[in-house]
Amino acid sequence: MGRRFLRASSFDVKASDEDIRDAFAELIHSGRIFVAERDEVIVGMLGARLVNPWFSRSVVIATELMWWVDEEHRGSLSSVRLVGAFEQWAKSEHADMISMSDLTGYKGVDRLLSRLGYKCVERAHIKGVA
Repeated sequence: MGRRFLRASSFDVKASDEDIRDAFAELIHSGRIFVAERDEVIVGMLGARLVNPWFSRSVVIATELMWWVDEEHRGSLSSVRLVGAFEQWAKSEHADMISMSDLTGYKGVDRLLSRLGYKCVERAHIKGVA
């Protein structure tokens, strides 16, 4: 699923299976991974961790690092349930804010997040270093 996420993204990176496994292991150790299942098969995931923003060590932000639902399950409640589980975890960890992002090119995600109470505060732009 991590590989599918990377292929769908605009990130032009080469990540080995070992890199992806290590990243998931680190996230399990220092954050949280939520999964959506359908008939005992994982169809979605949301990975997150707690961070302090550069401007305040006293503020805790629950930050989503990856959010993916397999194409055939988009439009189901899987996406909303993943976000809900993430929000519950953020609350239990006493986070002050929750940060969500979305991959470019996926219509409707911004509308979904807006309906769930999120507002857009920043966008990322990436350029390779040659």
